[in-house]
Amino acid sequence: MPESAVQASRDAVIVELQTIAADARTYYRKPANIGGGGRVFTGYSIPQRLRTTANGTYTITSTAAQSIQIRGEGKERNESNQLIRHRATITPTSVTITRLR
Repeated sequence: MPESAVQASRDAVIVELQTIAADARTYYRKPANIGGGGRVFTGYSIPQRLRTTANGTYTITSTAAQSIQIRGEGKERNESNQLIRHRATITPTSVTITRLR
């Protein structure tokens, strides 16, 4: 797989993880009585339209009241022939995206 295609796939997965992170943080801030988390991430689910896209598949791997982790697995394979993978760790005040492979 050409390195440029792998990097483009990584970039797309990162952008989509950022989109999901923004949605999760909106859920966190929204009061529970109108469908939000009421200052907790517990109960958040990735919107159906963002779970699987042309760029990858996104899964919640860990949820706590004040943080949530989401794994994004791209459709391209890296130099080791593994699907690329990133993790977003989301808190009320930050989003950190880590390259897993």
